[in-house]
Amino acid sequence: MNVRKKDQASITVFASLSLLLVASFLLVLLEAARVHGLSSYAKMVRMQSLESLFSNYNRHIFDEYGIFLLDGGFGKGQMDFAGINGCLQDYSQNNLRPVIGGIPSYGTTVNAYQMDAVSCAVENYLVATDADGAPFRHMIALRQKKLFPVSVASNLRDGYQQADTFQSRGRQNQTDMDQANTHIEQAKQEREEQRRRARELAEQMESEDAPDQDVSREEGPPEPEIENPIETMKTLRSRDLLDLVLPASKGVSNKSIPSEEMLLKRELLSGNMEYEADTDWYEDILFLQYLNEQFDCFTTATADETHALDLEKEYLLCGKASDRENLKAVVGELLLIREGANFLYLQTDTVKQEEAYAVATALLASTGLVGLAGVVAQGILAAWAFAESVLDIRTLLNDGKISWMKTAADWTTDLSGIGQLASGTMEAKRCANGEDYEGYIEKMLFLKGRRELNFRTMDLMEQQLHHLSGYETAKMDQMLLAVNVRFEYQARPLFSGLVTVETLSDRPYTFAANESFSYLSNYNGK
Repeated sequence: MNVRKKDQASITVFASLSLLLVASFLLVLLEAARVHGLSSYAKMVRMQSLESLFSNYNRHIFDEYGIFLLDGGFGKGQMDFAGINGCLQDYSQNNLRPVIGGIPSYGTTVNAYQMDAVSCAVENYLVATDADGAPFRHMIALRQKKLFPVSVASNLRDGYQQADTFQSRGRQNQTDMDQANTHIEQAKQEREEQRRRARELAEQMESEDAPDQDVSREEGPPEPEIENPIETMKTLRSRDLLDLVLPASKGVSNKSIPSEEMLLKRELLSGNMEYEADTDWYEDILFLQYLNEQFDCFTTATADETHALDLEKEYLLCGKASDRENLKAVVGELLLIREGANFLYLQTDTVKQEEAYAVATALLASTGLVGLAGVVAQGILAAWAFAESVLDIRTLLNDGKISWMKTAADWTTDLSGIGQLASGTMEAKRCANGEDYEGYIEKMLFLKGRRELNFRTMDLMEQQLHHLSGYETAKMDQMLLAVNVRFEYQARPLFSGLVTVETLSDRPYTFAANESFSYLSNYNGK
């Protein structure tokens, strides 16, 4: 007997519905994971895009000066944010949907992270000249840290500080000479006034005693003229300094730069990214060593047509438009330093102090005011220090060395005939253990303000770029060091669109994020 059974289809429908719910749940989870993956993938692409942009740093500045700077004007002479944003969007899109063999990879590969870069916009940026050039200075310090550890920099700092003391003393020397010379002149005037009154009184008395007699008086022999070192040095100081100290065998270039193009004299573009300067003595030393390494001075300069100036360190110190003006200004500052050092030495040499006192006494002898000899002697010592300093600078400019603090064996000038010694071609004795001209310049740079040094360093870089083809309009206030960029993306649902009743694949969703890049935090220069 055959028994026929009837199948129940209701179980199959329930199972199908259950499977659909499970599949929908799993696909929604996959879509949620994909969204999270899209965010991570977009971050990776953002960094790739920014690194691609900042890899276009100015190659010449890197090769010549070893630092990274991105020309935000792309050689056009003005900041081009539209160009920067366009480059970032192109880089992002190419990384999101790379093209292989002319065919977009979207159609040939399975990529769950399919999206597009809708827009890229720089919101904040930092240029080299912001915060008085502090970020520029910091980049250079990062470069130098591996060359000069803290222990080495500390020893260098101790040697630099003595220049300030000597320079201050040199300025005081001029005051001492002026005061001493004033005392001498006043004493002479008072003595002349006394003599005039005595003559008038004698003539009056003679006329009263013998009105009809012709009385003639013989004048005594004139007093010998004594050279006044203070007056001699005052006259010498009024001469052109370069004519006074420049070696006959050496000249000064005629190079100059337009003063209106100097960063300190023009209106600069400013970034809107916050930057907190944290400069300390260590960074100052590192920056100073960089300047010493990269730039030339009078004794090291070579004729290089690609450089706007030959005397670059002199420009860093004084900021004048021409090499000659800068050298003259540096010689003036160097003269103050040597005057201060030489005067301090004379205060320790009793023999030379006695000689100065003797001359002071002789100068005042005819005035009857010998009590002022001590004050005048100090002025004579200051004049003597000046004369010795003139010879010191001649030696330094002629590639010699001069000790910061001299000894009796190092001293060159004699007080007698001081004018002839200083106005001729004689040089000071060279000191084997002394410092050369470049060493003095380095210590003088240590005394300069950070803002001036930062901007003048950038001036030299900018002016050198102007001498190269394709860089004629480059500007340091358009050199980017850091940016913060807003990226916007668009993506379509992938997994959730497979299970929804209404297709969502044509309803893209967008998301945005900011990303920053800075040479200062990603520095790995040479």
